[in-house]
Amino acid sequence: MAWSDALSSPAPLKDGRVLMTLRDAANLFASFSESILAHGWVSHAVDLLIEAAEDGSAGAIEKATRQVQRALFREGMI
Repeated sequence: MAWSDALSSPAPLKDGRVLMTLRDAANLFASFSESILAHGWVSHAVDLLIEAAEDGSAGAIEKATRQVQRALFREGMI
């Protein structure tokens, strides 16, 4: 697994933090409550992050990055 791989583009959050790696995104999602994790857009982002860490391909990382950004937008974090 390559959790240290960079996202295809940084994800700046409203609170000033910037997600740079798959690990950064995974750690953020790990801090979410169960009710937030139950949202489809969040659970899909988590699934794609795991897939990207296992696969390591640019395509998998791009898909994960896009879904992370969508999920964070939906949660009002970006």
